[in-house]
Amino acid sequence: MKDPYEVLKELNIPFEKYDHPAVFTCEEADRLASHVPGTPAKNLFLESGKSEKCYLVTLTYGKRANLRHLSEFLNEKKLHFGSPEKLLAALGLTPGAVSPLGVINDAAHEVAFVLDRDFLGVERINFHPNVNTASLVVAMPDFLRLMRELGHEPRLYDVPVEEAAKNRQDSF
Repeated sequence: MKDPYEVLKELNIPFEKYDHPAVFTCEEADRLASHVPGTPAKNLFLESGKSEKCYLVTLTYGKRANLRHLSEFLNEKKLHFGSPEKLLAALGLTPGAVSPLGVINDAAHEVAFVLDRDFLGVERINFHPNVNTASLVVAMPDFLRLMRELGHEPRLYDVPVEEAAKNRQDSF
């Protein structure tokens, strides 16, 4: 597995690192990582039932994913949460540590990256560095450049308004 910090340094992506206890849910992040600046990302690893395609979906914190709407957006019959085994095989990650930086381990570009369009309006994004005991803060233009440099051009997704309600029990 590639070291996320080395990849960021190689690509000249400035970042700030904040350590915190392990967080698995938005509620835990509120309690244990509220000191981290920037807009927090909630990341989901999904796979389709028939095509077996995988997706890494990054939403702004507090939004809920409507899997039916996402399935339509991605032209898939049905999406479901990927298994821990599939997550490990595809991105080298474990549940609770899903991160956009997981794509550094997707050399074959088999996982499509989907980004909540609302991130385009924020100054900085924060996300795990492939472990859930720290968060990285990156300027949004640098984040977009990072994902493109890694060969994962974001597919911009408009989360339906009715799905934007806060739900602190959603997992990262």
